[in-house]
Amino acid sequence: MNKIQNILTFLLLSFIATACKEAKRQIKITDFQHYTGYHTPEIIKQGFIQYDSVSFSDSSYAIGQIKSAPLNRLVRYIDKNGKLIGTISAGSETYSQRLVYGYNENGKLKYLLRFEERIEPNMHDGTTDSAYLHFRLAIDSIDFQHPDLKRHTLSEIIYGNDGNVREIIEKPSGKIIKAPDSYKLEISVVPCESFWDSDLNGGRFLLRTDIVPISNSKSDYAIERYEDFEQIIPMKPTLK
Repeated sequence: MNKIQNILTFLLLSFIATACKEAKRQIKITDFQHYTGYHTPEIIKQGFIQYDSVSFSDSSYAIGQIKSAPLNRLVRYIDKNGKLIGTISAGSETYSQRLVYGYNENGKLKYLLRFEERIEPNMHDGTTDSAYLHFRLAIDSIDFQHPDLKRHTLSEIIYGNDGNVREIIEKPSGKIIKAPDSYKLEISVVPCESFWDSDLNGGRFLLRTDIVPISNSKSDYAIERYEDFEQIIPMKPTLK
């Protein structure tokens, strides 16, 4: 009987210790600074009516901005090492775009995950402290290896042994861009041209993929460019 009691006691203590450890890991807001143009003239001078600074218990932080006209907005989530790990952005008349960024062991962008806009709650009041915390926790809940492809679209960047990007794949669509021999892919996430200026077409980031030569000795070449896997600048026929 004593042996069974000891085992039960051990299991109970292990459960309590695990629960306490998980509770300590739970990210919380440690500081929230909210500025408005009505009380902070400097914000108006920069063209914004609202600026938020949010600090979390894991030393990550978020910066939120709302433009004065149109009322486009952007929230950037940054980890303790200064890496961008998430964004929420929108034109004032559009659904919010929510992105989560994942990196490999070398600190290079490996994943870009998009929330499906029309099936996720569109938090119009997305600058409250609870909304900031909600998405911060959502970022940590993402499993890039096993994403929920009913809710998310995942772009995965494939690196070669030389450290150059060889291909990029989108799931679940199956879209793929591959670099030809002696070429590489240059990947970046860029704001659309009318990011702050259009209430309908602004507030969006684009996944840009450029196909460029590996060697700088190729002086006569044209970039083949894709944005969100759609070709916008074709490569010269001679390079095919």
